Amino acid sequence: MMAIDLEQAMALPEVQDFLKQSQRNINLGVSIYPEHSTPDADKAYLKRAAELGFTKMFTCLLSVGDDVQQIIEEFTDVNGYAQSLGYEVIVDVNPMVFDKLGATREDLRIFKQMNVDTIRLDMGYGVEKDAAMTHNKSGLKIELNASTNESHLAAMIAAGADVHKLSTCHNFYPQKYTGLSEEDFVRFSTGIDALGVSVAGFVSSNAENTYGPWPVYQGLVSMEDLRGLPIDYQARFMIATKKIKSVMIGNAYATDEELVSLSQLDRNVTQIGVIPIDNLSPIEQKILFADPHVCREFAAYMKRDFVSRFTNKGTSVAPNNTVESIQKGDVVIVNDNLKHYAGEISIITRDGIVNDGSYNVVAHIKPEEAKLVEYLQSQDMFQFIK
Repeated sequence: MMAIDLEQAMALPEVQDFLKQSQRNINLGVSIYPEHSTPDADKAYLKRAAELGFTKMFTCLLSVGDDVQQIIEEFTDVNGYAQSLGYEVIVDVNPMVFDKLGATREDLRIFKQMNVDTIRLDMGYGVEKDAAMTHNKSGLKIELNASTNESHLAAMIAAGADVHKLSTCHNFYPQKYTGLSEEDFVRFSTGIDALGVSVAGFVSSNAENTYGPWPVYQGLVSMEDLRGLPIDYQARFMIATKKIKSVMIGNAYATDEELVSLSQLDRNVTQIGVIPIDNLSPIEQKILFADPHVCREFAAYMKRDFVSRFTNKGTSVAPNNTVESIQKGDVVIVNDNLKHYAGEISIITRDGIVNDGSYNVVAHIKPEEAKLVEYLQSQDMFQFIK
């Protein structure tokens, strides 16, 4: 039997079912802080990010000065420009900002006039009042702090909040060592996601001279362990959790290289960095880097892809690098010595496999990327990248 080509494989009903269930549709966003920059610089940054597919813009009214008219004029202008580029405009507010701008819970028109789409409540007014705000006449979406448990959100929904007008976003943490733990970041996000409300999280540029709303320059991340890591890895981690719907860059300005690196991510799959062996054959190269992968079953020693074996059915996979001891973090492809499974690729998750000559070790998970393998679940699409 000849191998089927990629287009035929992707058309298989079972593959299509997995693809539909694996769609994540994750947005990218940037942040600007007009009180610390210039309109021209902000607009140039927004324009470039929009060209690369960014669709959300975050800004903060918590740190602005006391000249209300100047605040209104500056933010109205840049927000309007962002909207003209297709951005959803999100502003961070609290009751003190409401008082400063003359807004009330019942009257949010000033934010609408400032070309705002979503107000993020850094501090709210309580369950009943926050729930009532989701029915505001200005049509604004209400965004809550995701960096806490979901009890407040659940109570709001029970109190009649309009779920379609609700979203959440984690805090960012300018001070080193104060960000959320991985456990809490995932736990809070999971609880909110289960309620049917979207969750956003902040990643940080590693460029020099970046800033946020306050004069602290240690990055702006939601999860502490991501601070200082390459920005594409920060985003790929959030994508891997499958609980985050928007990845926001917290500080300004990210470099063009960082913006491009995020724009080039496949946000519907978990992308895992590997170190390939030096002498990959053409078929191994294809299976490792070109074929789609869907995680279907968890064996005691490995996470298996179920697509590659069918895509490459009938194709010869000659034995290559059939080392005797296979270790956790190795990526293996079944070769012709086990013909029924030839072409199947797997990630080894446990030490102790004795290779009988059926497995070609084709790559090793980069040590710093191993965490992403832990988040691979059944029906997840994934890719290997260099």
